[in-house]
Amino acid sequence: DMIGALQDLRREFDAFKRHTDGEIQTLRAAVEANKGKAEVLFTEVSAQRGEAVGRYRELVSRELEDGEARWHGDVDAQTRALQAGFDDYKFGVSAKLRELWDSVKTG
Repeated sequence: DMIGALQDLRREFDAFKRHTDGEIQTLRAAVEANKGKAEVLFTEVSAQRGEAVGRYRELVSRELEDGEARWHGDVDAQTRALQAGFDDYKFGVSAKLRELWDSVKTG
């Protein structure tokens, strides 16, 4: 009885093994059949990624250049405003010094 049960178990195991071996072979065949498609897809995805990274890098570079140009423009405007303020101050001081000098000369 025990030997019969072991033989039944062995037959079930062999049937299971044949079935799974068949499924594995089917999967391997499917993988091989689609290997070329996967390589093409991988190449396309890599190219699209490279293009996207290139476009992103270009966009970031352009934004940095535009930001730097705006910054330089702002700095130039502020520098001109400071220079104008300084010139006005210098002109005012010079005028006061002239007035004082004239009053000392006439005085």
